[in-house]
Amino acid sequence: MGRIQIRLGMLAAIVSLTLIVSCESSRLSNIWWDRSFTSGPLTKIMVIAVKRNAIHRRIWEDGLADELSKHSLVVTPSYRTFPTDVPDTGQVSAALREGKFDAVLVVTKLPTQTLTSTEPGYTTRTPVYAYNAWRNSYSVSYDREYHSPTTDTSRVVRHQIDLWSAIETGRLIWSGIGEVLDPSSVQDVKSEISQLIAPELELHGIIPPVKKH
Repeated sequence: MGRIQIRLGMLAAIVSLTLIVSCESSRLSNIWWDRSFTSGPLTKIMVIAVKRNAIHRRIWEDGLADELSKHSLVVTPSYRTFPTDVPDTGQVSAALREGKFDAVLVVTKLPTQTLTSTEPGYTTRTPVYAYNAWRNSYSVSYDREYHSPTTDTSRVVRHQIDLWSAIETGRLIWSGIGEVLDPSSVQDVKSEISQLIAPELELHGIIPPVKKH
């Protein structure tokens, strides 16, 4: 009589363990605000996205304006006044005075970071049962299988966001860094960061609450 080998994995029910991993796709970091700023809430802001690509600049400025405008603010994208190029400091100062703005929000691209995580290799043992017909019994041995290390790489797209007073020259009111993990488009980055900024500014009384309908 031959020996019949029966692998436990072929007989036993498979138990599935679900690992719930929480991973935020966007966040604000390095947040700072001027605690002595008491001139809020602001009422009129210009938004400037320092982008070489004219379309990207408009996407960013429109997105920020849309979010901030929900807070009873008058928000003007800079491309409406300076449609060709991002304005320089002198042009911005003159436009802020002429338009009687309270502040200017400036977004600047930072170097993209690469995050690499490595899971170490590991070995699993699979029981193998062998049936002995003469003795009418089973014996067990173990197959060993080595699983190689795995590496995962992610991109973190980063932007510096600074809110400057238009009334007190050179006064920084609020600052932070927007970080988005593995975005698929400029729209993704703009949308996720824009939605984080307004609640943060409202929290510190820098801008009014969301309009009530």
